[in-house]
Amino acid sequence: MGIPGDIGVPATENLKLYLSQATLPLMKMPRNVPQLPPSGHRSHNIGLTTRPERYRRLQFMSQDLGIDIEVDVPNYINRVVPEHPLKEEDYDSETGNAIRIPCNPTFDIPQPHMIPPTDLDRFASWLVYLPLQTVERAMHLVHPKSRPWSFVYQNGDMDDAHFKYYAWELAPSISNPNGQETTAIFPLFNESRRIRFKDDERIWGKLYDICVSRNCPYFAITNYYGWVFGVFSKGWSTAFVGKVQKYVDVTPTILEHLLYWLSSSMDEPGTYRRPEVGNEHIIPPEECPSVVYDVMAKNPRAALALYLLD
Repeated sequence: MGIPGDIGVPATENLKLYLSQATLPLMKMPRNVPQLPPSGHRSHNIGLTTRPERYRRLQFMSQDLGIDIEVDVPNYINRVVPEHPLKEEDYDSETGNAIRIPCNPTFDIPQPHMIPPTDLDRFASWLVYLPLQTVERAMHLVHPKSRPWSFVYQNGDMDDAHFKYYAWELAPSISNPNGQETTAIFPLFNESRRIRFKDDERIWGKLYDICVSRNCPYFAITNYYGWVFGVFSKGWSTAFVGKVQKYVDVTPTILEHLLYWLSSSMDEPGTYRRPEVGNEHIIPPEECPSVVYDVMAKNPRAALALYLLD
């Protein structure tokens, strides 16, 4: 066994120290990627198909999670993550996952050779290979009962080209996902005046629909450089989100925050608890209504058959 700083020292030598120091590497963007609009200008059209729906109960976005992230997350990490050497390697031969994010000079983790993200698929590969694989391996080491859980890519709807997401799922079933997190007020559905969403509203509407359909209140949304962690209230009427966290932040690091949020979604002791808002009605997930438009996203032929029913 070596000590941090020695050549060949793995992250499992002191996982707590590793998680507190490892930050995401810079994502080098290719020259042909469209530039972000100037401050105060609208973003590029994101192309999501989200529209106002009467079943969508989200009415308010709160930027107050009710906790001090800079204190509560490190406190949890200090309490549950070991700092003694583990009898485990960084690489998990069973799952193929590994601790991937370099943390030089303290730990010896190979520098990844990532392809510049010229499209959304390559962009997603950065997220999967670096933070998601790393935190999945860390979760399995810290919480051994989470070993059957993993990040699974979700696909199959009409917005795949514009919005990708991964669910923290219990293998092999996908019926019980438990994890997976700017203020906007959503317009209420009005049959006499069907309005269109703005881009930011489409994003939150899309996220809301995904989380409700999977009974998955915890979420994290990112463009790699910025991360927002959040949770929906028990009645799904309010979303609580934290401030935008930069990819290079260290109090806490993105890896520490991801591990804390996944642990919260699995109801680990000492983690964040889903808030309840006033007298909001709590609707069981199986009672969430859907319309033909929703079915169309998954199976256009089935949607047409439903539409033609008398």
